[in-house]
Amino acid sequence: AAIKAAATYLPVRERSVGLGVINSASNIGAILAPLAVPVIALTLGWQAAFLITGALGFVWLLFWWLGTSKLQPVATRLTAEDDGEKAPPWRELIRDRRTLAVIGAKTLTDLVWWFILFWAPDFFARQFNLGQGEIGYPTAIVYVLAAAGALSSGFLFPMLLGRGMDANRARKTSMFAYALLILPLPLALYAPNQWAAAMIIGLGLFAHQGFSTNIFGMTADIVPARQVGSVIAMGALAGNLSGAGMLEFAGWSLDSGYGYTPMFLMSASAYLLALGWIHLMQPRLEVVNTAD
Repeated sequence: AAIKAAATYLPVRERSVGLGVINSASNIGAILAPLAVPVIALTLGWQAAFLITGALGFVWLLFWWLGTSKLQPVATRLTAEDDGEKAPPWRELIRDRRTLAVIGAKTLTDLVWWFILFWAPDFFARQFNLGQGEIGYPTAIVYVLAAAGALSSGFLFPMLLGRGMDANRARKTSMFAYALLILPLPLALYAPNQWAAAMIIGLGLFAHQGFSTNIFGMTADIVPARQVGSVIAMGALAGNLSGAGMLEFAGWSLDSGYGYTPMFLMSASAYLLALGWIHLMQPRLEVVNTAD
């Protein structure tokens, strides 16, 4: 919904900044939750922790309604695909190369996010013999850097546009930069301490969130606004399934004595593969949701 709103209400130059803020907010939440929820649970009981955090969605809804009620959609370059009110069914969307570009990119990159999200505490515990009370600090560093990565992507793409690049070159150059940043991820296996490992893994999630924000921005740019929600949903489904597979593979690798090496190598290479797939499906990104 947020990405479709960005495609509908924000012009191209502002869209990446908006998506960067959106993508960084979830990481800020991941940092604040373990700080706030235990306090609520200890003060008011564990049931209150569920009720209060769940009710925060209604607070967000109020601000969303107040903030968007007077917004007007940006002008959209109409194509034959924009005729009518409803998006085509999924069986038609799945044949669109733009949809396939998003699905493939999410499949290859989301598995990295889910792997680090789920296994990072175990990695720190195994690699550096940390106790439960010591894992939180290096993990927090990782997610602070992830939030910064999402914000950086929101500013990098408009900066490249401002330097005279077209949307196709600016988007793919931005993605390539983040794909290079995650290549050192396997070095975390040889880090001398948990702080160095946290910085390396944090750089990896910095790159992931920067790349991920570009995927969202690309989708909002090249997919007609009425189809954005469906395409993002298909990409998210593919990414969640690949993430589930990665979690299972990680468990098998650890049980079989291979350790974390296979997952770190897969994660480091995923983004160059994703960019290659995007370029194969969309040699030239054509912006359809733009302002006059």
